[in-house]
Amino acid sequence: MREPEVPDEQNAHAVDTSAAGAAPSGADAGGEPVVDIPVFEAPAVELEAVTVEFDDFTPVVDASAAIERGKTTAIMGLSGSGKSTLLKAAAGLIPAAAGRVTILGVQVRPMSDGDMLELRRQVGFVFQEGALWQNMSIYRNIELPLEHQEPELTRQQRRDRIAAALAGFRFARDLSLRPAILSSGEAKVISFVRATVTRPEVIFLDEPTTFVDRSNRARMVERLRALKRDERTLIIVTHNSKIAAQLADRVLVMADGTILEHGTLQEVAATDDERVREVLHEVLGDAIAYDEDLLSLLGSAEPT
Repeated sequence: MREPEVPDEQNAHAVDTSAAGAAPSGADAGGEPVVDIPVFEAPAVELEAVTVEFDDFTPVVDASAAIERGKTTAIMGLSGSGKSTLLKAAAGLIPAAAGRVTILGVQVRPMSDGDMLELRRQVGFVFQEGALWQNMSIYRNIELPLEHQEPELTRQQRRDRIAAALAGFRFARDLSLRPAILSSGEAKVISFVRATVTRPEVIFLDEPTTFVDRSNRARMVERLRALKRDERTLIIVTHNSKIAAQLADRVLVMADGTILEHGTLQEVAATDDERVREVLHEVLGDAIAYDEDLLSLLGSAEPT
């Protein structure tokens, strides 16, 4: 299938701190030894006792977790466990009734509009339902974040970035049309491209491969691998065991709005918590028996 065409009408700098006469490493200007003090780097995302309430419904209860920068975390749980709500709260899209959310060292709420805009420049979100803007073209859905987050780009530079972001996806639709024509899988592809075209530091993904065909699913995984190599932080809600196998550094398991387990694949696979094992069994499928080595099974998974 042909590559998607961009419509013609839509048309950390390194600082050198060295200086002559600078003190050698390990000594101050007077020649005295200097003790190196490790620099603490805040987690990409930190949740502290976060609770989310909707009227008389509480989908997330007292959730705490620290998501390491440059790593990939897979959030797993049965339907209705609060995964998507936790993801949106972690991204600052919905407010917490209690607790605190911090992204890249900045507390999300309360926050001024200017600070929120600056934070949005560093964050992308792939919505489970796509959540495309229906009152604008498919092309503008992708271009608008670039306009807002990288205003220095020319129209041609934006066109080039969009073409590169779409490259490899099987997508034959006219980008000048509205999203209403798209299937669920196609909408998810555009949502994915929109969230990643700006190359944000932190990307939240809510079931990114659901309804997506095999070819585009493989392309998504390939793109996520590239982002992972580029040390972007990926936080993915998924039922796809093979995404967890190929991408996840850590796994967060939820049930009934609470976080049951959060750790490396090895740590979660070794749990004695029956609720965690139930989630793993449900997510990873009937082919997995509880007495098998989950980690080796995950590690041997191949893309579908």
